Amino acid sequence: MIKPQRQKILVGNWKMNGLRQDLNLPLEYQNELNRLKESFKNKDIEKKYSEILTIFCPPLTLLSSMKDLYPNMVFGAQNCHENPYGAYTGEISAIMLKDSGADYVIIGHSERQEIETTDQIVKKIKASQDNGLIPIICVGEEKKENETELFSILKKNMKNLLTGIQPELSWILAYEPQWAIGSGIAPSPSEVERYHVYLRHLVEDHFGPEIAQKVPILYGGSLQAENVSSYLSCQNIDGGLVGSSCLSASTFAQMSASVLSIIKEF
Repeated sequence: MIKPQRQKILVGNWKMNGLRQDLNLPLEYQNELNRLKESFKNKDIEKKYSEILTIFCPPLTLLSSMKDLYPNMVFGAQNCHENPYGAYTGEISAIMLKDSGADYVIIGHSERQEIETTDQIVKKIKASQDNGLIPIICVGEEKKENETELFSILKKNMKNLLTGIQPELSWILAYEPQWAIGSGIAPSPSEVERYHVYLRHLVEDHFGPEIAQKVPILYGGSLQAENVSSYLSCQNIDGGLVGSSCLSASTFAQMSASVLSIIKEF
């Protein structure tokens, strides 16, 4: 069986950070990445740059301006409402995000768990795909569990989430153990690899092997420049959902360069 070569993805989730003075961060990132790229002499490694997708998810206040400034870069949003319009003060719909320049949207991030229901998340997944956005769907456990209990939690959560997905359209899955986010403590790369294999099996059971092998599965939880390559060198860890590290252009560029320097033989 030929194993698929899924594109590596880094998603920078700015969370509630960023002012207009930070509009130049994507350009600083690209300039630093280009500088690091020059340090690679191996043409095969240089070629790998085209295999990485970088998605910036700034606060909504900066999204439209960033897209205007950097039309060739890829941007996403951090949330959307499940309805297209209406009397929902302070909310933003998927179609509004698309109109503002987003191509992706993070759905169901653990930091929103207390203010979102599973039903809302399922509806947001459908709304995002209906309006031309690619959802980055988050799933994970609240506290550290043994593997048997973790798999039970993931199976239960995925059973609900998969009902909202239109599998023929593009979508991304992101495993994020809540206890690891921003803590500096995280499951090992080999553990995350096993969890991603299990998630892929759940997708296969629901949608079949073709969809399961196609969908990217990201990892999010205390990813840093020092450890990102050890995670993304695993076959079933297709990228990273990066938090605070993406707020530094040089650190985020270094993370990309670390991933690109990985030589893998699947």
